[in-house]
Order: sequence, then C-alpha cells, then structure tokens
Amino acid sequence: SLVGSEMCIRDRVATGERYWYITDKMQVTSDVEKGTVTSNKRYLAGNYFRREKDAIRILSEEIEIRRNFLAEPEIR
Repeated sequence: SLVGSEMCIRDRVATGERYWYITDKMQVTSDVEKGTVTSNKRYLAGNYFRREKDAIRILSEEIEIRRNFLAEPEIR
C-alpha cells in the first residue's frame, strides 16, 4: 500500500533468520539472512518473504498472470 508518496516496504529478517524467495525455476525456497549482496538484491526486487506462505501466494499469482497472458490471442 502507499503511505503519502512512499511505498510501504516490508521488514527484513534479522541476520541469521530464515527468509523465503522464488527461484528462477519458479519454486519457493529459503535461505538464511547473512547480509549478502544476493539477499539484498532479492529484497530490493521484492523477492524476499518473511513467511513461506507469502512466497507461495505470490508465486501462485505470478503463475496465474502468465497463464492468462499465454492464453491471450497474439496481436501483431
């Protein structure tokens, strides 16, 4: 949601805690926060979830969006 003109950003987990993300193979997996460049990139891209069920929900919605896109007639 928006607050003023800024987006609300979800909190990161503490160092040493587990977080979830969606892989390039479209699977939900987890990692432990170590403050790495990789985890920071996932966070900034919005591919960083405190709860597994949130990552699963987003993945399901992404799959549905792609399915709908692929079902559209191609416009040339």
